[in-house]
Amino acid sequence: MPQTTSKVTGPPAELLRRIGFLADLFRNLPETVPERLDSDSTYWFGLDNDDVQEEGIWFAFNRNFEICFKTHENSGVVIRERGRRLDSLVGVLKTVAREATDGERDLLRARLEVLIAAAKAAGAKDDNSNSRQVKKRVNTPDDKPDAAASKLQGHPPRKHARRDSPVHSDPIIIDDSESDQELIVVDTESEDVPTRFTRKASQGSSLHQQNLTQLSLSHYGWAKLGASEKYEQMKRDAEAHSEQMKEAEERELEAKAMKDLQKRRDARERQQKHRAKTKKERTVAKIKPGAKTAKKVLLRNDPGSPSKISDLAEISRPKSTWKEGRNGKHGGAVQSRHKRTNWYHPLLWVHINKAAERADWSASRTVWILTNEQPELFKGLNRGTVYRWFDGKGWSEATLENVARRQQLPRSGRTGVLSSYPEIVSAVKTTLTDLRRSGLPVSVRLARSILIANIQEKEPDLLNKFKCSEFYVRSFLESVLDWGPRKPTRASAHIPPNAAELCERAFFRIVHLMKEHDVPGKLVINVDQLGKGVLTANTSTWNKRGEKQVDVAAKDEKRAYSLLVATTPSGEILPYQQVWSGSTARSLPSAHAEGMKEALEFGFHFAFADSQKKTSHFSTLKTMKEWMEEIYKPYVAATIESDPDLRENPHQKSILLIDCYPVHTGEEFRSYLRKYHPDVLLVYVPASCTGIFQPADVGMQRITKHRLAQEEVHFLIKSHKSQTASGLTPEQVKITTSYPVLRDATVMPIVQVFEFMRGPYGRDIVKKAWERCVANEWNLSEAVLTSRKARASLRNYLLTDKILRDEIEGKMGPLNLGLEPEDDEDPDEDDTDDTDVPSSAVINEALGIVVPPSVVDSEFCVDSGTTADKKGRLHAIGEEEDIWSLRYESEDVLEDSL
Repeated sequence: MPQTTSKVTGPPAELLRRIGFLADLFRNLPETVPERLDSDSTYWFGLDNDDVQEEGIWFAFNRNFEICFKTHENSGVVIRERGRRLDSLVGVLKTVAREATDGERDLLRARLEVLIAAAKAAGAKDDNSNSRQVKKRVNTPDDKPDAAASKLQGHPPRKHARRDSPVHSDPIIIDDSESDQELIVVDTESEDVPTRFTRKASQGSSLHQQNLTQLSLSHYGWAKLGASEKYEQMKRDAEAHSEQMKEAEERELEAKAMKDLQKRRDARERQQKHRAKTKKERTVAKIKPGAKTAKKVLLRNDPGSPSKISDLAEISRPKSTWKEGRNGKHGGAVQSRHKRTNWYHPLLWVHINKAAERADWSASRTVWILTNEQPELFKGLNRGTVYRWFDGKGWSEATLENVARRQQLPRSGRTGVLSSYPEIVSAVKTTLTDLRRSGLPVSVRLARSILIANIQEKEPDLLNKFKCSEFYVRSFLESVLDWGPRKPTRASAHIPPNAAELCERAFFRIVHLMKEHDVPGKLVINVDQLGKGVLTANTSTWNKRGEKQVDVAAKDEKRAYSLLVATTPSGEILPYQQVWSGSTARSLPSAHAEGMKEALEFGFHFAFADSQKKTSHFSTLKTMKEWMEEIYKPYVAATIESDPDLRENPHQKSILLIDCYPVHTGEEFRSYLRKYHPDVLLVYVPASCTGIFQPADVGMQRITKHRLAQEEVHFLIKSHKSQTASGLTPEQVKITTSYPVLRDATVMPIVQVFEFMRGPYGRDIVKKAWERCVANEWNLSEAVLTSRKARASLRNYLLTDKILRDEIEGKMGPLNLGLEPEDDEDPDEDDTDDTDVPSSAVINEALGIVVPPSVVDSEFCVDSGTTADKKGRLHAIGEEEDIWSLRYESEDVLEDSL
């Protein structure tokens, strides 16, 4: 028998009938539904060809349906207009019905029923409803519509009809036949209506209407439902609704399954096409080995058929010759072969560097040059690898470090001085991994404290020379754990081009006020807020490289505080004010915090910001008023009281030098000073010039932050030691995340820093910070501010500077100095020097002052020297702190740089 092939059948007739029925409803929409022009219409029905090819026809229709009817905004489908656009929808429905699968046609039927219901809800009428009619005898006027008569006519009375059932009002059509029977034609689905038309035979075809009396619903079998009947009715309705929801859920699951199936089919087809293409290319290459293609001939760029170096990855690695001797016998265990090339090898990098310069630092063009000129070496190099090496028009800092090492540090497994202590490395890896798994941010200082605590527990003698510097810790995290820093970036303020002019004007403004009001240097006060994070601040963390999602516990909670540091050019430092976020005293360190007693004796003030932004810990109008009352006013009063010359003037003036922070320049703060502190003369540091003309920024903040960071590391180490002393192993030690505990731990460090700053070396640091604020030939040191030269130059300066002259003549000048950007970011630990760097080195680097290490340096500081990076931050140097300096004692362990 001949073999027959199955044909694709068209859409079912009943489906096409339903589409036609929907089209009739669309044509009979009432005029209350607006008819819009094509340009104003919100309906654009059609099938996107790309969606049809990639996802299938049902996906394309469903997407268009949701966009046009806005089902993502509305709970159901609503017909908003009528006209030609709905005819386009009917055409789309027919196309989908013709090309869809059987499963998709079932989904289409559900969509049709939704559209039909929406059209009826909009008022569409069915013209074919009058065709479904039957003839029914009409009772004579003598007939009584009782229950018995109803039974004889085949219509038993209705006993329990629903009260909310709609009453049909279909028209009654009179049969104008010659029969003596009195008949009318009514819809079989409509209820009896209280209207009766009769026609007598003697009167021909004339129609008479009888006067009817009003009847009640009980006359037609309607009865009020009882409580139990209502309950049963509601139960049936609930079951019906549950069944509908279940069917809808099944349809959604089926649609999702069909969509997933279609995706798999498309993916399989794409893969098959790709394999077929690849196979064809390989076949052509085998048939014509070494043949030149037409494209290569035309371009005259045929590199030929180079012989690929099969062991390039192994040759580019260190100790490749040593590996060859490991034969599995007496030569040692056989080592695995490298699969990836070390592009940082000098003989490879020299070509990469030249190609990048020729390509103007374009990754794709760099790869093109290398693969065309030296394919035997760079055939395995891709654009993504080269792109990661760049930083704008040049190599990134990390790339240059890898080139200097001749290999990449991440995943190399090197541990430097700890290579002989694998149990310490293992314990630290476990602790750090558990911390990140719990969501706690891991900073370099936290990791350093964990390393030091483990070394103290297991090999304390190792810390005699090795100080576990932050430089070493960063290398350890990259090498052993393959972690990298993850943090947000923000733009820094730029110094204005006329900064020297602005600062010189501010200098002579201070000189004028000191001269006119006889203000000594110890009453010229500069204050600035210093942002400092708590021990486990969560602005950044070290995490596994390559991960797109980095989770940090309580990342929206700002765990930081502001410290107001105020100094004078005579070397005095005022008590600190510590500001925390929050709106109650519960946000402050507790009265039992370590160092709280000493802090209160020094005159410290602890305040909560009560800011509109609940998480902000920066100064507000409230905290600045409290600082004036609790810190500034007592200091000025004590200074005047201790100097007999100043006591003679009952209105002795003082100068407050502050930056252009929005709170400081606001009218409310200035009005407050005029009303409650009229003897305070306010001078602003020019906007964006705080880095060069504000003593707090020039010299105080860097040193203060460094000392605070060192004290925090000591707190962490102390916490580790107390837990291990209680019997816990290093792996069981927990890092506290309790905000109240961490808040209390910040009190003692600021007390210790304040004690140092009040000493002789601290006074020298304060004076040097004022001296480093330079404007042309002038600076803010007390000697220069009170010098004859400065006061003599003031007169000449006023003759040339009209702005300051007008300000002095008018007794007040406009504040056209701009505003400092309002800092709302948590402090970043990477902006400070490493905690292992001696404070003496930081002080010498910042201000050029020599302080004996025994006075200021802490226990875990390196003594081998320091170096500064591009940003001026200090890092430790020394053979013990370099993870590359010490070779592995066992040659069985090799680094794998990739």
